[in-house]
Amino acid sequence: MGQPIEDRKGIFGKYVRENSVVGGHGLGLSIVKEIAKSYDIDIELTSSIEDGTRFSYSFKCHAGDI
Repeated sequence: MGQPIEDRKGIFGKYVRENSVVGGHGLGLSIVKEIAKSYDIDIELTSSIEDGTRFSYSFKCHAGDI
């Protein structure tokens, strides 16, 4: 486990990285956020040193699918 995410809202921005230890450009979570927004998916982020980091996704049921 690593350090908990400090800026839980800002981490979804483009080019945002909390550390430079691991490679990447800081685009992945921004893409996830845009896809979730397009499909009305809620994202919940919890992060602590004890439990690690967890992303939970809630998909809304469409009335026509029932």
